[in-house]
Amino acid sequence: MSLCQSIEERKKNVDYHFYEPTKGELEEIKKRMYMAIPESSAGRYTLSGLRPIEVVYDDFLSFGDRIVAVRKEKEIVGYIHFGPQKESEEVESRGHIFDIFIDRLHRRRGLGSLLLGEALSRMNEQGMKTVTANTYRGGAGWWLLKRTGFIEKTVCMQIECRSSRPLPPPTGLSIIRGTPKDLLMFSQGVQDTLEYLNRTELSNRNYSMIFYRLNLVLESGATLLICVDGEKPVGFAIYTIFDDLMTYELLGYLDFIFVDQEYRRRGIGRELLGDSLERLNRNGVNEMFFECSLNDYDYRWSLRAGMKEFSIQLEKKSG
Repeated sequence: MSLCQSIEERKKNVDYHFYEPTKGELEEIKKRMYMAIPESSAGRYTLSGLRPIEVVYDDFLSFGDRIVAVRKEKEIVGYIHFGPQKESEEVESRGHIFDIFIDRLHRRRGLGSLLLGEALSRMNEQGMKTVTANTYRGGAGWWLLKRTGFIEKTVCMQIECRSSRPLPPPTGLSIIRGTPKDLLMFSQGVQDTLEYLNRTELSNRNYSMIFYRLNLVLESGATLLICVDGEKPVGFAIYTIFDDLMTYELLGYLDFIFVDQEYRRRGIGRELLGDSLERLNRNGVNEMFFECSLNDYDYRWSLRAGMKEFSIQLEKKSG
């Protein structure tokens, strides 16, 4: 039985109606999404600390996003928000699940699975062969995705900027501010490291895209820190300060960190991280985030450096 057939058969056995909401109902759903943010964020956000709804959902249903709702009689009891992945650099069209919610009184009836299956079916019809979703490990959304065949792909790590600073590197090494052109000094070292780590997904083309992206990040105002041994550059870190779209706080993001192979296991990566955190803290930033693949070198390093898991991105083929 195909996914679409399975969904249709299961719908016949429940007293609910699945449909695309009207314009007026979309406004109601948007308000309910806003009110559900504290629960969907596992308590990270409170309603009193959020930006106004018009700001949080400024791009609501843009770029081809869609919503499927489920109602019982005249009451909307759940919805799913999905559409194209807005930041994908891949040739293949990718979809993303932005939000899924079922009212408490109507949970544990399979409605979440039905909504998810409906979204997957529609994205597959639109040519989105791969679908991603972000959630917190162990939460209701995480369990739903895992039961539906989603697998964990990447993780967003988090660390407080006021954390105790790691031990400094050996005497003689210092950290200085760099300029975009200084990034070229590390070109060969980064390429050799990627090959050494056997990151098959990072072909020469993707390697070039990494440096292209990092240059764009630096040109947009990111900070480049370079660790030097005398006059020899041995490592670098790039971080960005950005506005939290949900609140009025500033957040930090570690775009990239690298240490030359012969200088590893000396705490230089942790020192670059510590220096970044100290500078962010002076600029009123309370926490930094770092994204990496699960179970690779970067993930293990981030755990040793004191970071904690914040959210997980899961992935599944839509067909």
